[in-house]
Amino acid sequence: MKKSRHSQGYILILVGKEHHLADQNGYALEHRYIAEQMLGRRLDKQEIVHHRDHNKKNNHPDNLEVLPNRAHHCRAHAKNDISKRKPIDSDNKRITCACGCGARIMKYDKYGRSRDRKLGHYAKWMNADEVKQLIFDRNSGVVWSELEIKYGRPARSLRRIVSGKRCCADNSARIK
Repeated sequence: MKKSRHSQGYILILVGKEHHLADQNGYALEHRYIAEQMLGRRLDKQEIVHHRDHNKKNNHPDNLEVLPNRAHHCRAHAKNDISKRKPIDSDNKRITCACGCGARIMKYDKYGRSRDRKLGHYAKWMNADEVKQLIFDRNSGVVWSELEIKYGRPARSLRRIVSGKRCCADNSARIK
């Protein structure tokens, strides 16, 4: 069979335009085609074919698993992605917040997820004086598009600072 590569890394096979899995050019995702052959039936639209080893190019039947829906697929990935979780035998050490505020936090949260900054803190791209200037600029009527250019950040990030949902690097200009 003639093969090609999908833009997201999956392997496409030429099955002909009349095949139910085919796109407008007559190609189908190989893993879905193989899964149907394994099951002996068509896949439902909501069914997801999961690559057990997370290698999109490995379409061996032993590596494929048909899951009933996207929620099950997300759980399959969550179970396997423990590399960033706290190792069972390690201590949960205190670290300094990466935003530069000086706060001491636990390296892993209560779910065992690694973190490097306190909730609501972000990297040092804006200090307290810059936050105050941003608030002044916004209150003076400067539009978000101009503020994006001036501060080099998306308006969404700047809005969060002005609204008080984010703090600056040294925490002193947090809006109440």
